[in-house]
Amino acid sequence: MTNKSNLTRFARAHKQRGVSLPLVAIVIAISLLLGLAALIFGPRYITQAKADNLANAIQDLKGQVVAYGGRVGVFVAANSTLPVLVGQGVFPRSQVTGTAAAPVVTHEFGGIVSAVAIGTTSVLGDSLDFSLNGIPQDACTLIGSSMDDVASRITVGTGAGGGTETKAVGARTVVATLNTACAAGLQNNTMTFRLSR
Repeated sequence: MTNKSNLTRFARAHKQRGVSLPLVAIVIAISLLLGLAALIFGPRYITQAKADNLANAIQDLKGQVVAYGGRVGVFVAANSTLPVLVGQGVFPRSQVTGTAAAPVVTHEFGGIVSAVAIGTTSVLGDSLDFSLNGIPQDACTLIGSSMDDVASRITVGTGAGGGTETKAVGARTVVATLNTACAAGLQNNTMTFRLSR
């Protein structure tokens, strides 16, 4: 009798072990929902974070342009080439590859600073135009609309220096124009920022 009651107790305990099928189904459903949410919102979050980082990098670049402009006075061809600016420490060393004569400055989205030109905000040589390529549409709209207090002029297009003016000197960004210009470039926009000293 003792053996039979032990066997019954063991069988009852054995039946209680494990996970029920409805519980497994609930766990799988929750996992699928979390996976789906990660697929939908993950890239958007990553783009937002990268856009914020690039906007901060452009603000830092503005500070470096002001400091460098204070040292050289007016920007001219001799002091405004990409190799000279890299040599003067205008760009963070972590973003610079290549040689001293032909540096390559990358940004958050893997694109490069494709051109540097002398700009005019009030007088010729009081600013520099930096063209950054490889900026996706979502980031283009986020960055372009957050640079009113940093850049004196912004253009968006598919080539260095050209494109649609989305922010004119002395004005605020025209968001509708910015949205249209960023949509035209899809995932490879070139944004040119005029940074004054």
